[in-house]
Amino acid sequence: MFRCIYLLGSTAIFGSLASTGALANNGGVHGPNVKAGASSAEFRLNTTESNGARDDRQQYRIHYQQSMNDRLQVRFVLQYRDFGNFEYDNAKAEFLYNYKKAGSGNYSAGLRLDVRTSKGERPEDVVVNWVNQYNISSTLHVRALAIVGKNVTSNGNGDKPSSLGSRFALTKKMPDGIQLSAEIYNTYGEIDNISGFEDQRHQFGPSIRYNHNDWYIYGRYLVGLTSATEDHNFQFRVGTRF
Repeated sequence: MFRCIYLLGSTAIFGSLASTGALANNGGVHGPNVKAGASSAEFRLNTTESNGARDDRQQYRIHYQQSMNDRLQVRFVLQYRDFGNFEYDNAKAEFLYNYKKAGSGNYSAGLRLDVRTSKGERPEDVVVNWVNQYNISSTLHVRALAIVGKNVTSNGNGDKPSSLGSRFALTKKMPDGIQLSAEIYNTYGEIDNISGFEDQRHQFGPSIRYNHNDWYIYGRYLVGLTSATEDHNFQFRVGTRF
């Protein structure tokens, strides 16, 4: 157990979109499956570092999620940030509907609606996530998300853009409660004006998760692949299931 915690801590330290146009990536590659009666709470610490002109940034997030039945899950998120000053950032409600169960097959799918309100003049937004999972085997699965977001209030430029993104993950379940993943995050820009590749945001990197009874910890490192993307993104999570 302590070896696993050490490995996870190392990943978080050395390596630790549902939001439209957000620079710092505090999300994940979530799955579509909902289990009746399940509930959990989680804390996330997210850090982005850039070698260029952009400042380093931290985000702090807590959430609680509850399955209403075996199809619908509701999650409530509260986020603070430190972009030079520690302050409240936003609050969000997420509604996941698991419309396709794997059953005897290997494919499951869901739709998630996110509604976010932000501090001050930061834009409010609505995001739709199409969430897919394919089980290659009992220990290996792949996830793919297509994400469309819309600012419902004006951003700093007086616009209400719609954005397009995607996320992918390949996850391997290991012995002793360990999961290893390779994750990709993509933000392509506004739907009616897709950016050139170097102006898009693309991140890639490994993650590790350790499950022990009702608790889990997770660490992730992402490297920026384009000029518009932060050079490094570190994330650490700790959560519990009820």
